[in-house]
Amino acid sequence: NAHFVNASYRQRLHAWVNRLMKDGPTEAKHHLASLDAAAEFERGIDAYERLEYAAALREFTDAARTDPANPLAAAWRSRAAWLMRQDRVAVEAADAALRLLTPETAPATALFARAVSAEARRDTTMAEALYRELAGLHHDDSPSMLELAAFQDRATKNRDAIASFQKVVAAGDVQQLAPD
Repeated sequence: NAHFVNASYRQRLHAWVNRLMKDGPTEAKHHLASLDAAAEFERGIDAYERLEYAAALREFTDAARTDPANPLAAAWRSRAAWLMRQDRVAVEAADAALRLLTPETAPATALFARAVSAEARRDTTMAEALYRELAGLHHDDSPSMLELAAFQDRATKNRDAIASFQKVVAAGDVQQLAPD
């Protein structure tokens, strides 16, 4: 995929998030409600990419507060809180993300929110099933496969994580595996 070969890691992550927000037959769009929310969300993604989870959590919290109707902002807030072992915040944000899902929510967004919610609740069986479903939604979607691999890594399912990472490599999307 030429787009991923020439794009920076941050651009690839942003492209994947954008696909999550407008995937599906109805082309439902869950754009952030304001420029402020979009900027906060982008700063959260940037901090997450740099493994600065406290900064990411702060930005995702601000984005979720600025745009309280966006399930993706709440889901990413949950993910950042979970990585910081703030379990109560992670579950509260996951609950918020699930409450915000509607029939018009893009299927990939709904799967991501449900997977993050299951992970926040430490339901690894359900989380893995949902991440697998997300990865299978579009067979050429390496970022979704990387979400599955990263989950498997976080869940210390090392053999499965390696196999998932190898699928990305086999698909020729080696550029997905490391920041530029």
